[in-house]
Amino acid sequence: MKLLVNATVCVVGGGVQVATSFILNALSCREHQWLFAVSAAVKGNLAAAGLAGEGRLVEVSPPPSAPLRGRAARTALRRLERDFAPDVVFTVFGPAYVNFKSPHLCGFAVPWTTHPNREAYGVLTPRQKAKRWLLRWKDKLALRMGDYYLFETEVAKDGLARFVGFPPENAAVVANTYAPVFAAAAVEPRPGGPILKLLTLSSYYRHKNLEIIPAVAAELRKAAPGRGFRFTLTLPPAQAAAILAEAGRLGVGDMVANRGPVKMPDCPALYNEHDFVFMPTLLETFTATYPEAMRMERPIVTTDLDFARDICRGAASYYSPLSAVAAAARILELVESPDLAANLVEAGRERLGAFPTPEGKFKEQLGWLVHAAEKSKATGEQG
Repeated sequence: MKLLVNATVCVVGGGVQVATSFILNALSCREHQWLFAVSAAVKGNLAAAGLAGEGRLVEVSPPPSAPLRGRAARTALRRLERDFAPDVVFTVFGPAYVNFKSPHLCGFAVPWTTHPNREAYGVLTPRQKAKRWLLRWKDKLALRMGDYYLFETEVAKDGLARFVGFPPENAAVVANTYAPVFAAAAVEPRPGGPILKLLTLSSYYRHKNLEIIPAVAAELRKAAPGRGFRFTLTLPPAQAAAILAEAGRLGVGDMVANRGPVKMPDCPALYNEHDFVFMPTLLETFTATYPEAMRMERPIVTTDLDFARDICRGAASYYSPLSAVAAAARILELVESPDLAANLVEAGRERLGAFPTPEGKFKEQLGWLVHAAEKSKATGEQG
């Protein structure tokens, strides 16, 4: 079977990691013929994994989502489909913004479109809220170009089914998991020491609510002046500037640092350098940071919201989403209660059993690709 993988819309954050993971597994699958259309970010991750010279990777940029600048990308994708003649196209995360002629399985993980909440909307300006509303309807129109849909959670599938409308039998759920690089990663003891280090491994989106971190740091300094804490961000310098400036204004500039974007192969070591994982996110479909933290045996402090509890269950300590005071209290609770931190780690080990391995996830995704191709062929033959 010939499969065209479209990872051109994956340009930042978890989407890049998921696409990279899928492609790494697909490259070792010799049962099928593969061609990969990738963004510059995905290609960079694959190059970091030693695949810079892989001939089946075709970079397509800028992304096809841009109305005018993306026209060349959309044309390139149609040309790749015409020349390769795939049995099925898999858009890792859509919308694809291309109406493929081949059967098309479109992954989707934009929570603003599938299941937005008031907490996330609450941190937006009126202009940002209006933009989000328009983008949601843009997604609705673009997603109608798909034939089959793939989601990471039932919440996302049900939300999009209500919003877009598609036959339930044309949609599937395959849970996210940690990337393959974590499978054999060595877990080191938490550093401890005079400064407790908290990792926020995340790209910048307003709904991640990273802006709360300086206030959390200030509350920690107020509540435990004799104890050292440091938060690590992983943002491009320009995106971290305002957060670092706010930390300086609050007198906690020494407590918030920015590492800059991190390539996937370097992520396990970064977890090992830190004691806890702090995720102040207000809206997610499924962030891989949660299972990654569980795999690296780091306690998680995160928001008390449905998506977080659904993913983490007993493997996280939860705080009221918009409260820096509550976040600081949960962090101090873990510092002062080693047994509680150890219980979270143990719960994380157990919770990992509910997620597929990277190889298992790939097999489930591949199974749905084959299913989509065969179903479309049977439907065409019957028609």
